[in-house]
Amino acid sequence: MPAVRALPKLTQPEFASLIVLMSGAQALTNPQLKELAGFDLTGKERRTLNDLGLVRSRKQGRAFTHELTADGWLVCRDLLAAAERPARAGSFGGALFAVLAGLGAALNRRDLDPRQFFDPSRAEDSSGPATTDAASAVESAAADPAEVEWAIRTAYGKLAATGGDWVGLAPLRAHLAVFAPSEIDAALRQLARRSGVHIIPVANLKSLTEADRLAALRLGGQDCHALAIEAE
Repeated sequence: MPAVRALPKLTQPEFASLIVLMSGAQALTNPQLKELAGFDLTGKERRTLNDLGLVRSRKQGRAFTHELTADGWLVCRDLLAAAERPARAGSFGGALFAVLAGLGAALNRRDLDPRQFFDPSRAEDSSGPATTDAASAVESAAADPAEVEWAIRTAYGKLAATGGDWVGLAPLRAHLAVFAPSEIDAALRQLARRSGVHIIPVANLKSLTEADRLAALRLGGQDCHALAIEAE
């Protein structure tokens, strides 16, 4: 499994919202959240998760619909890996985190991430031979290209100090672990056609690390290693 990052500083209701959206593995309305878990995602909690790029919320009719972003899935993966019971979690909270820790350990043994486990469209084909190849399981169901592009732009915004700065494709891909490499490549090629987006090779090849070389995108007959998106 990829290395675990430090968890963001979220409140218990915010973490709870991520967990419910993870278990649903699809967009859920506030009434659906209320029915599933007894609470909905509104106010400060919704704004925080939206601002952090962990949850995408849309107003549909009179109700909000929420779904995890690529970064939201990564935080859920890290939460399962850490699964540290928060202070004053109570008996039910303690039991929940015990289950999360066990689930995280089980996924780690199978080399799966939470999205592959909870999202039926990304599950392994039960009629075929069993496999623990996470990359094969992810590639079996293509992600929405618009979602991948949005995730790339979000990751770039976190890595770049300001719009137009160069960001290496290696650290960028590290933020996109829930997507298959082929999905990221396709989205990067599509982005490269857009105004204000630049993907270039590094002139000094000796400065490249092995990670840089592995993360390169073949574009225009050459390996490219860095991305810049101009501020709008």
